Amino acid sequence: MLVSLVGALYDHTDRPRPASALAGAQATASHRPATGGWAGGSAKATGRKRSPAEAAAAWYAGKQRVAPDHVQALGQRRLSATERQVLVVAEASGSKLATDYVVVRKGPGGWAAVS
Repeated sequence: MLVSLVGALYDHTDRPRPASALAGAQATASHRPATGGWAGGSAKATGRKRSPAEAAAAWYAGKQRVAPDHVQALGQRRLSATERQVLVVAEASGSKLATDYVVVRKGPGGWAAVS
């Protein structure tokens, strides 16, 4: 039975895509702004207020003394209308990954870490 299944898979192979389809995808990707790593583009560079994830990642990068592009927000939980708890991971030294929950609060200037 296994032999007939493998034979059927080889009989119905996927057809290769034409080169024009790949060129269109590359052209679309080249017009997108680069994010610059794990944490994405900074709020100042994009001209918008930071999201809770960006604020938590920036604060945690400073706390761990690593570059902001070595910190990534993995998820967040809403605590209230103006507070979020964000799970962040920092790629510290070597294979060490430091994780923590960071509470951020929304104020007049956007999101900022409080813990």
